[in-house]
Amino acid sequence: LQELAFFLVLLTAGLEIRVEQLKWHIFVMAILPAACEILGIALYAYYVMQYTRLEGLVLGSVLAALGDGLVIPKMQEFSQSFPGHA
Repeated sequence: LQELAFFLVLLTAGLEIRVEQLKWHIFVMAILPAACEILGIALYAYYVMQYTRLEGLVLGSVLAALGDGLVIPKMQEFSQSFPGHA
């Protein structure tokens, strides 16, 4: 219930933003880190893991979209479930 309330607060705040109020540097600060993360993962997948370019980009997009908000709690849950494997 707490997560739903937090989601609703963020959703409401996001709906109140007007595109005219946003400046170009805000878009750059939002897109540039995500693009670097996607390209970094794609390059690693292509050169080290021998994936195709398209597979590397798909892997990068999926991993960048998941983000730390999902991965870190699951890793903590895993380390509690299987002590000594983390």
